[in-house]
Amino acid sequence: IADYDYGRTDVTNNLIIPRELVCTAVGVTWHHFHLIINNTLDTAHLDSKGLESCLDVLKYALCATICLDMPTERAAFVTQLARVKFFKETRGMEDEEEAEKQRLQHDHQAYRREDWCKKLESHWSDDSSDESKDAAVQHVYNLIRDIHTSLHTDSKLRRDMKRVARRIRKGELLLNDPSRSFIKEGDLVKRANTSGRNAKYRFFLFSDVLVYAHKSSAGDYKIHEELPLYLLKITDRFTGAARKTNRAFHIRHPRKSFMVFAADEETKISWMEAINEAVSKDMERKARLEGARLASAAVE
Repeated sequence: IADYDYGRTDVTNNLIIPRELVCTAVGVTWHHFHLIINNTLDTAHLDSKGLESCLDVLKYALCATICLDMPTERAAFVTQLARVKFFKETRGMEDEEEAEKQRLQHDHQAYRREDWCKKLESHWSDDSSDESKDAAVQHVYNLIRDIHTSLHTDSKLRRDMKRVARRIRKGELLLNDPSRSFIKEGDLVKRANTSGRNAKYRFFLFSDVLVYAHKSSAGDYKIHEELPLYLLKITDRFTGAARKTNRAFHIRHPRKSFMVFAADEETKISWMEAINEAVSKDMERKARLEGARLASAAVE
């Protein structure tokens, strides 16, 4: 688009479309693309695949307004890019109305202070420089590529979630949170606190909850308990036989606390590392969302 100069011809002597005509065409049609992108963003929590398909529309629309020096239209599409990025951060919030409120607040207040936006604005500070425009376009391409990659990863995680949920009785309820992802599963022996009896359960570790279940006669897994990770801690500091076997660790939660035994030390270490990492990431996510809530309240 940046090469559309009035009266200029290419190497085959074909007249290139005049720049003014391209500007006019984009000027009278851009709001249609803006509306399509907005509608897609409004339903992104229900159809992330639609958002993935719409990213290229946003990419080309934004790059066109950069090359054609259209600041009003450019700002509108940058705001939509901010909405896409913020959608990724707030995805999975329990209160969708609050999440959308924060997205709108974020669009108009916070995104201009973010590094990606500052870098983008620095490129087009000199509208007459083709080099600056090229740099801005490349930055947009990189941003959209990274979002595409993230959405592809999310698609794989959703497929994994559905595969696991099909094996769990009423597992479809685990799919209600679109941000939840499957991490790990395996058998562990649980020791009851009261009776001291050992029983083997199938443990499923998700990004925000630890589930343990037993296999039913029907072949599926029936859930015994769901333990949210943000309240969960694990330790392996025991005495006596548990220390000698080096296969045990303790799961502590306000709802349930018990000891589990892995098949061997390597399996125990693998489970402890996976749970600790999942707990840490879940706490970080909740802290980030709480920070966004407080920032939104402060602006109001």
